[in-house]
Amino acid sequence: MRFFYAPPYTIRSAGATGFQPPDRAGLGAAIVIMALAVLIPMVLICAAVLLG
Repeated sequence: MRFFYAPPYTIRSAGATGFQPPDRAGLGAAIVIMALAVLIPMVLICAAVLLG
């Protein structure tokens, strides 16, 4: 008998276990976090260039 574990994409999500290979949890949260990490600095830099 085989038992599978899929670690989450972020530490805020739980991992998944089962007897069939499960899908990893937290992909949506990981995408949002990465998008915000790119977009927030871009907005700040653009605002500084336009206002300064």
